[in-house]
Amino acid sequence: MTFKDKIFNKKVNEQQIEEKFDVVIIGGGQTGLILARQLIKKEIKTLVIDKDKLGIKTSLDLKNFTKLIKRIKSKNQDPRIMINTFPQRLEYISKEQNQELINPLISNSFFKFIKGNIENIDEYELTINDKKYGFRKLVFATGSYFVEPTNYPNLKKEMYFNLNEISRIKEYYENIAIYGTNIEALELAYAFALLGSNVYIFDENVNPFNNFDDDLESILKTDFMTDKIIWCLESKIINHIKSSDKAIRIIYSTQGKEKYIEVDKIFVTGNKVSETRNLKTKYDLKLNSNNSIIIDSNFRVKNNPTYYAIGDVNGIRFIPDFANLQAVSLSRIITGQKVSKFNLYNVGFSIDIEPQICFYGMNKQDLDYHDIKFNEFIYDFNYELNSKLFAHKSKLKVYTNEKHEILGVFLYGHKVKELLSIFILAANNKIKFHKLAYLSFLFYSKSEFIRDAAIDYELEFVGLSKKIKKITNTKEGRK
Repeated sequence: MTFKDKIFNKKVNEQQIEEKFDVVIIGGGQTGLILARQLIKKEIKTLVIDKDKLGIKTSLDLKNFTKLIKRIKSKNQDPRIMINTFPQRLEYISKEQNQELINPLISNSFFKFIKGNIENIDEYELTINDKKYGFRKLVFATGSYFVEPTNYPNLKKEMYFNLNEISRIKEYYENIAIYGTNIEALELAYAFALLGSNVYIFDENVNPFNNFDDDLESILKTDFMTDKIIWCLESKIINHIKSSDKAIRIIYSTQGKEKYIEVDKIFVTGNKVSETRNLKTKYDLKLNSNNSIIIDSNFRVKNNPTYYAIGDVNGIRFIPDFANLQAVSLSRIITGQKVSKFNLYNVGFSIDIEPQICFYGMNKQDLDYHDIKFNEFIYDFNYELNSKLFAHKSKLKVYTNEKHEILGVFLYGHKVKELLSIFILAANNKIKFHKLAYLSFLFYSKSEFIRDAAIDYELEFVGLSKKIKKITNTKEGRK
């Protein structure tokens, strides 16, 4: 029996129900829309509810902010002069890109959108705008929102922006401070460095990149806009003082010494919390200490057979790659295609700076922690192709198990994130790394380095082990 053939598990008063849906998704952002897109492909009747308009918001503005700066600089225009038009340009580009995602949905007969606030949720029905709608499955994809940061003394609202306020930037800042070293913070730092600003990045940790590859810290500190980006690590903020009409003095301590800098604006990147407000349900949603919905490995809300939750509402740090994979995974679970458990190690992601930095799977720290035996293979490549496009050193690092299957990948270089999917496909299908040497790439392309790296890996690990085995067998035969 398919998902569409199943009947409601609970009898509801047909006269009270406005319309029935297979799946209702609360939240019309990236996670909710990607899930809806996957469901309607399988002709699953889907309703999306949001208190705002449909569309991706914060993450799209951040990507487009950098894109605008690059576009203007490529035309030899001064972005500092044109920055007052950025809000209008961002709104136009984001709207255009959102329409590419939304138009196929709203033109599909299996999709419906309702704007409004949910008044009540029962086990198999909910009320919105004084009307009841029935469902088989309910998905919370409400995302997260930014709260006022409380751990920074005397930080007033006029001093800082949250990440969702990038579209409000309409003046040039000579000096800015960024609190946090997450992926979004690094991408924002890159955008402002391109703009010509001096960027101070604050973090209380001496090495905030411990969760990433061990090469990341040195790459960022040596190659990442070294003339514009100043690292203020192991730094605790002591106070904020408005020293003039524009300048904000940040007083902080680092390594036992008290220092200060003056900036025009501060960007706080880590003050997001799970969006679980105003959801009046008859069935209590169990929340953790971060007010995030507690779920199992298949996204099912604890102790409830029909509720699911994905995205920021789980308390997982939001990046678009997480949203996409979670949504696709849940769509397969709901439609019975596959019972697959979501695993963060299966998420590939990138830091969109230039050169790009990409990750997939486990790094050395993860492998050591789980006591997994591994091979470490490093391959440096630099395909210039008579162009400045590739005129920098690039790096590939691969971790493999004893069977030569890929456990983790680190990539650094120009547009390398476009190549990461090959490694993810190989890892998920347990294709031995050196077998990638048999891939055929169009001549001449940068992706050829994957084949060359696989050949070198085979010579270093696979071929050598075979040779040793042959010598050992020969010696034993002579005995």
